[in-house]
Amino acid sequence: MGQVVLTILAGVAVLAMVAGLGSVVADVVIHGTKLTSDHTVSIDGTTPADPQVLASSAGYSLPIYALGRMVESEAGGLPELGKLGVAFAALTHAASAGKSIDDLLLHSTGAGNGYFGRQDQGRYAATSKDPSPAALDAADKASTGEVDDPTGGADQWDSPWSYKDDPVTGETAAEKAAAVAAARRAAGKEVVTLEGIPEYKLRFWRAA
Repeated sequence: MGQVVLTILAGVAVLAMVAGLGSVVADVVIHGTKLTSDHTVSIDGTTPADPQVLASSAGYSLPIYALGRMVESEAGGLPELGKLGVAFAALTHAASAGKSIDDLLLHSTGAGNGYFGRQDQGRYAATSKDPSPAALDAADKASTGEVDDPTGGADQWDSPWSYKDDPVTGETAAEKAAAVAAARRAAGKEVVTLEGIPEYKLRFWRAA
């Protein structure tokens, strides 16, 4: 009986917390999040947003929500297979690093450590975009093992068409993409592509 009471009390506490943050939660749901000047996710464009509050406002656990944000940020415009691919690759990398998926995705070597943000903050992957239902669905399916890993064990990916010419060094986008591929092959990895998704849009890397 004591455990039931504690569970009920814990649920009330959570509801009270969310109720106390009513305006914050409503703003997230209605208006979405914004980025600060250093590319950290926030509610008001100034103060970094608490990841757990964002997850709670969406009705998901922090691990699923964090992964959903990453899926949307990295493969939001791609078919479900692409979304599942990046979700599985992130989970594989987190497992090999001995980290939880939310620890991996909230870590930054630059600004915004402990919060969501853009990859150029020194992150494993971007978590800057609010997750769509499709992104959260892919995150949930990959996390629960409801579907198989379409990449066969990849733990990295890149999108060659996202590279830009560098007017300072003169390096072209194609040269940048080739350099990434060369470095990963030198590290003992092989490229993996998914059916229906051109390699220039998304390619995965796994141990050869």
